[in-house]
Amino acid sequence: MALDDRTFTRMAATIVQSARQNCVTPRCINRDFAASLSQKGKSVDVQIAGQVPTRDVTPGPVSPGAPEPGASFVNVPLNFWKEAPFKISDLDLGGLDTPGSYINTQLTEAGRSIANDVDGSVLDLYKKTPFYAGTAGTTPFSTSTVELQTAEGYLIQNLAEPGNRKLILDPFAHVNALGLPGFQNAQAFGSTDVIREGRISRALGYDWAFNQNMKQHTRGTLGGVPLINGAQAVATTLLATDGWTASIAGILKAGDIIKIAGDSNPYVVIADCTSTAGGVVNIPISNGLAGKTDGLLVACADNAAITIINSHRVSLALHPNFAAYAARVNEDVYGDVPGQQSRFPGFRMTWVDPVSGVPMLLKAVYQHFQTEFSVSCLWGVKEIFTQYAVRILG
Repeated sequence: MALDDRTFTRMAATIVQSARQNCVTPRCINRDFAASLSQKGKSVDVQIAGQVPTRDVTPGPVSPGAPEPGASFVNVPLNFWKEAPFKISDLDLGGLDTPGSYINTQLTEAGRSIANDVDGSVLDLYKKTPFYAGTAGTTPFSTSTVELQTAEGYLIQNLAEPGNRKLILDPFAHVNALGLPGFQNAQAFGSTDVIREGRISRALGYDWAFNQNMKQHTRGTLGGVPLINGAQAVATTLLATDGWTASIAGILKAGDIIKIAGDSNPYVVIADCTSTAGGVVNIPISNGLAGKTDGLLVACADNAAITIINSHRVSLALHPNFAAYAARVNEDVYGDVPGQQSRFPGFRMTWVDPVSGVPMLLKAVYQHFQTEFSVSCLWGVKEIFTQYAVRILG
């Protein structure tokens, strides 16, 4: 089978299907993707719409003019560069037009691997938000939507724009949700297409999706009876604590959620912690309120008790401004032209899937009676407003 533009287009279509099925989260946040070339280590400015304030109307012969909107940009470093390579003999290249053929299954797996890595990098941002609903270890939506109601309360409190909401469920929460009347009604009166085909059904004010790549958060090893070590002032970002078991590496993990007696606000641990020989841990924390003063929101007294939320599966209720995702295909240092024969023995093509938001580079290099294929992508993710995401624990 000759490798040409038509052949590569068919290959791209096969890969796109797996990318759409396995890359759910980037379509739920702010994103910038294109087939324009770039290099790892560079960055992309993702534009975020700014507020448009009102003003009093004063009639007159000349318009006072409109101000520039307060738009801002989030600089997203392109720090992930992955490829999924495989080789195939010349005998197996002829099965591209046959569903289930070896070449098609390998292309599907390559696309799935890249899509899973992209998806997982976005989902890892759950560690940036301390806000949560539900109970760790209990799968949500078993009898009601109370967990979603709690999450919505946080998003309203944190001034997330109404109406633009995404709910991304882990598979167990998704299975429970299927039995809820609210979800079933949404399917009856809305679209019946499922998220795995790239369409999200809307229910209870949210776009609902499920994602097999949702994260399991495993808290630190803990140990001891942790207490606040000395009075801590508002805006403290390095929380002094003692009473821990001595000399334990990973006693707290990045992403752990802590509560302090006398303070109703949750806080998130932003780096792994190790206890000293004296059982002291200085915990770097964030209140998750981007754009505001970080650290403690309430002063706490010496010896106030500390609790840590148990390990949990993570579902997310969010507004798209929670995070930004940017992706490119890596720069071709050889100067080849996409969609054309390479100067080297092979072929290459770039394309962007507008649904999943994943641009990919498919390369083929001719070898001795075999061809090596590679599917690759260059991307980055960055949190914006961490208060615009709420973990739903499971």
